[in-house]
Amino acid sequence: LYWSRHYDEYQLIREGTPNVPEWYTDHNYHRSDVFGANLNMQYASSLGITSFGGEFRNEGILSSVLGQKMDQAIGKYTKSYNRTNISYFLEHNFVVDQFTLSLGGLLNHNTAIVNKYSFYPAVNASFRATKNV
Repeated sequence: LYWSRHYDEYQLIREGTPNVPEWYTDHNYHRSDVFGANLNMQYASSLGITSFGGEFRNEGILSSVLGQKMDQAIGKYTKSYNRTNISYFLEHNFVVDQFTLSLGGLLNHNTAIVNKYSFYPAVNASFRATKNV
């Protein structure tokens, strides 16, 4: 489980700068919250090591500039946005002496991308130069 909150103020033009454009009325203020949970499992057998798991992650922002207009402002924050990522992965490692071959994939759904799941396959091979490392 995890949660993180971050506040920032972005100053495109600093106080005391001469000839500030009319469109620049204030600095950009943001508050972001990220929370989630993940679970990973492994199973070892004579065929290698199988890993699988998943993650839920929610990302939200309150802003004076970014996102969609809010019905009611919260202090300087007049816009907000939220998205959720849900992902599942499966991987298997074949280990023979100093060689490892990994096959796997990740299935991801991001609520900011409507009705779309993305699959990311992976193949990796490695060789350990010595058995002592």
